Amino acid sequence: MKGNNTSVSNSIKVPYSIWWNEKQFDVDPDIFERLSKKFSRIRKTNPSMIEIQRVMDEETFKSFLAACQLKHFDVSKQKAFDLLDFAIEWEVPSLEAFVSGFIEQNKLERPKNMDYLGILLEKVDKDEDSRSDWVLVANDINKALVDDRFSLLPPEVIYQILSLAENKGIEQRLLVDFVIALLKSKPNNAVPLILRIDFGELTPEEKDFIFNNPKVHEMNANFFLASSVSAISKKTENELLKAERKHQIELDVHRSSNEKLRQQAINENNEAFTKDINDLISQSIAFQKQIDNMTKEIDIHEGRVETVESKIVEQRTPLDEVTINNFKNSLSKELTKLTDEVNRQLNKYQKTMDSICSKSGPEATEFFKNTARKSDREHDRARITLQDLVSVNKTVIQSVAEMETQMQEIKAILCAKVINDRLRFDNYLRRTTKKYKLFDNEPRIWGLTSEIVMEAEKKLKDVENKLDVLCPTRMNASVTPTSKK
Repeated sequence: MKGNNTSVSNSIKVPYSIWWNEKQFDVDPDIFERLSKKFSRIRKTNPSMIEIQRVMDEETFKSFLAACQLKHFDVSKQKAFDLLDFAIEWEVPSLEAFVSGFIEQNKLERPKNMDYLGILLEKVDKDEDSRSDWVLVANDINKALVDDRFSLLPPEVIYQILSLAENKGIEQRLLVDFVIALLKSKPNNAVPLILRIDFGELTPEEKDFIFNNPKVHEMNANFFLASSVSAISKKTENELLKAERKHQIELDVHRSSNEKLRQQAINENNEAFTKDINDLISQSIAFQKQIDNMTKEIDIHEGRVETVESKIVEQRTPLDEVTINNFKNSLSKELTKLTDEVNRQLNKYQKTMDSICSKSGPEATEFFKNTARKSDREHDRARITLQDLVSVNKTVIQSVAEMETQMQEIKAILCAKVINDRLRFDNYLRRTTKKYKLFDNEPRIWGLTSEIVMEAEKKLKDVENKLDVLCPTRMNASVTPTSKK
């Protein structure tokens, strides 16, 4: 029984998940590993799931996965070189040889790479660019970041492209280098992009360069701040959904594998139990044949004895009484020995049957109990994992809510600051009693109301008053009580 359990656990195959372009594909990792040397190395550090970030046509990606699963796949003349490059990257010699032969047979030539950035620049000059043009550049954003022509685009177009590329896998180091270079050549275009970079990637010199640049402090980045906050919230939500989906997939795979293991163990042990019963039945049939043969031999022997007796009776000289009795005694002894042997064989067979029947029941019961206990333990572990996921989900949602509340206060303070700065030097020529009415008109600015902005102005004035106390003007300082003394 124990040997059967080991073979069952080793025969269970758990599918391997590959994420590409926000989609999940399940593959057989053993077949993939035999065909791809790169996947063989990746699987050692990522035993259940990987994410591939590569720009390509979906049909080409599906053809690659089918080839790496020894399934039927199609190769189009338009995408043959893309499939060949992918096969070379993942070190799949069989696919590489097949696609190379297909290209040579059809005499195909490698197409020139489409210059989507150049096409976008031409359309921008003619004011004919659209969101679809931005998406084409965003699909290969890391290539665009190292292209000198990318900085020639208008800042609002660059900002939109970076927003679209948020989930495409932007290399932060490339983005930081691009923004720093743009800040040196075109600071007005670079300032709105500062909020897009990961400040953890900045060196101390780069931080000093950004915060000491006067353009960073002169430009009003309220619009871009709001857009960045929206993008951060969206990114946080996407990451949360992705984490939930990943954990759900892991739980489903674990639950499915556990159920398959349990069912296959039951089936195989049922087969073993059935085989044992069939063996016992076969042995019973063999024993019955032996008994039938012995009975047949006894009948034959009795027939011979009767024949001998009849011949003796027919003889002229009858046997005396002593000879007949001796013969009967000898025959009786032989029959007794034969009967004892038959009874011995029957008892032996009966004991064997009793032993097998008494052991098979407890062994089967113990096996099913162990299987049930293992299933309960796996279920408990899955439930604990799900509870941890729910806890993490609540924490993230709470953090997002707190961040949105803080950003609402920041936007209100920024609006109050902009209005005060705008009206500060009007020399009382303007009527300011309705200065917050614009926040009560629809559509509302950032969802703010006049009451929220007025409350923010109080906090702003409180800070200014505290600042005046800590840093008084020299004229005020000259008339303090201390100076009079």
